[in-house]
Amino acid sequence: MRRIWEISSIGVIFLIIISTLIGFVGVGVVTSNERPPIGQAPPVNTTTTTDVISQSQGEDMQAYTVTASNMDAIDAAQLTEYGEIGTRADRRIELTMSPSDLAAVRNISWVIDVRPVMHPEPAQADIPGSAQAAGENNSLGVQQAHQNGVTGENIEIGIIDKGFDADNPTIESNVVDTQSFRRSPGNPAHGTSVAEIVTQTAPDSQLYLVSTSTGTDIEAAISYLLSEDVDIIVHSQGIPALNDDGDHFLTDDINAATEDGSLFINAAGNEAQTHWEGEFRDTDTDGIHEWTKSGDELNCLQNCKVEYSGSITVYIRWEDQGKESHYRPLLFNPRIDQYIAIDDNRVFATSTGERYALLRVKNIQSQPVDLVVDHVSGPADDRIEVIIPSGPRQIQRNIPASSIIAPGDVSDSLTTAAYEVGPRQLAPYSSRGPTDDGRTGIDVTGYTNIGVTNGLYASEEFRFTGTSAAAPYAGGIAALVEDNQPGDQSPAEITDTLKSSSDDILNVGTDAASGSGVINAADAVDALETEAPTATPESTMNPFPDGIPGANAEGPPTDIDDDGKFEDVNGDNGYTFDDVIALAFADTERLTNQQRDALDFDHDGNIDFDDVVELAFER
Repeated sequence: MRRIWEISSIGVIFLIIISTLIGFVGVGVVTSNERPPIGQAPPVNTTTTTDVISQSQGEDMQAYTVTASNMDAIDAAQLTEYGEIGTRADRRIELTMSPSDLAAVRNISWVIDVRPVMHPEPAQADIPGSAQAAGENNSLGVQQAHQNGVTGENIEIGIIDKGFDADNPTIESNVVDTQSFRRSPGNPAHGTSVAEIVTQTAPDSQLYLVSTSTGTDIEAAISYLLSEDVDIIVHSQGIPALNDDGDHFLTDDINAATEDGSLFINAAGNEAQTHWEGEFRDTDTDGIHEWTKSGDELNCLQNCKVEYSGSITVYIRWEDQGKESHYRPLLFNPRIDQYIAIDDNRVFATSTGERYALLRVKNIQSQPVDLVVDHVSGPADDRIEVIIPSGPRQIQRNIPASSIIAPGDVSDSLTTAAYEVGPRQLAPYSSRGPTDDGRTGIDVTGYTNIGVTNGLYASEEFRFTGTSAAAPYAGGIAALVEDNQPGDQSPAEITDTLKSSSDDILNVGTDAASGSGVINAADAVDALETEAPTATPESTMNPFPDGIPGANAEGPPTDIDDDGKFEDVNGDNGYTFDDVIALAFADTERLTNQQRDALDFDHDGNIDFDDVVELAFER
């Protein structure tokens, strides 16, 4: 048996530290001098001997979204004087031009806004096991429904993605029409796999495939699909530049789809373990954000014990509380004590006023990498949100709560989290609510890790992962519900059926991580289903049904603030310093992986004394 306090070689040291922490909690104030000397980042201008990767705006042609005062005011011919026009949707039209012409276009009488285009990110998680062949856990729970003749016949489903192989034998017979709003073809692997999962669940559904590259493309795609009168729209992408408050340029389009009778289904995102949100904190006034109350300025990718290589995309979002502020993401190598990547100091703004900075880096050679957030200018009094949609699948300091990605934040979207059938658990990477405006965010949870055989991932059989798989699974089940009910079902009716027939996998009732629970296909289509393993809420509702070993618990611990971490360690339904003591005496060797994750308060993948300290500071 190994308890956290036994990690220290001298028990007295533990008692001294605990006593000190009690003093901190009692007075509620911790000064910078009392914090442990951990994770300090140097000033950015100290990097002089290393080649630093920097994004450069330059004079290359760039794509912008031009917004007019009204759709009839757009003069496309006038815009061609500055560059090449692209997709047009409602009041917006895309223009690829030199940045030097930006001021001139903004001065056109009918133009009210010009901003760089926003690009969606696919919601497929590149996680270990994604290349495994489909196996015994590939059951989707729909076989009995199919045998009963419920196959989604004549249900029209629109799919919006980067690209498709419409002639692929796995989907060819279902494709009715294709449309592209892109300037050039996109990679077909992701979109084709999304479509294949729809055909696995609803084999007689009819598919409308729409290829997109930008936010304006997505608007145009929704408009096109509504003109085709589709029943369901599946979108397994997200736009990290947008705040998740449900109020942005895609909101009206999704609401219009609902009003028109089309159910809009969006993937929740895969950012639960690559998301951080909170007040910008700089107690030592060095301009560098502190990820924890104990003062750590470095956030390891993907943890502090491994090196990272490959590409990475980082967004920082904030909404100015008064005067304009500027933050930027940096990548730092602690081994050589130098920054290896910085952004180009540009700040972007959305049409609703939120601001964001973006860093994209390719071909990072294997090395230790830390994420640093630098305050460049302004009052530094804002709440910041950090999202890594591509690159490492985990960061050391992460906050899963409110990691949902737009447009899954729109209230009329059926937003779908990911459920792993094998271990019978919510996928750890699956983005969570609540939204920034306080709604639950997640509606339902769908199966992920689904085998596809389209051959587009350099393998005859491939396990498609992430909420990218869960959304089309939900879309296929929705088609079965529509097929099995008399008359036309409204989006609200289909949503109610999916929610009311779902199985709880976390807390009883609706929660911000799994929504109403994992979709039960058999119950949703009113078919007797015995083949598929379904969720078992009795064993998965709380990872500690018998309390925490060695913690002298009064009962099962609870998640006080619904952030995925169980602060009520001793199970007394409160959150006091007794929970810190209980965690210190927990028998860590007897914890399962799911239990470890629930007690990993410093988000480093381990349960050790740092978690006791972090829980104490949080308290």
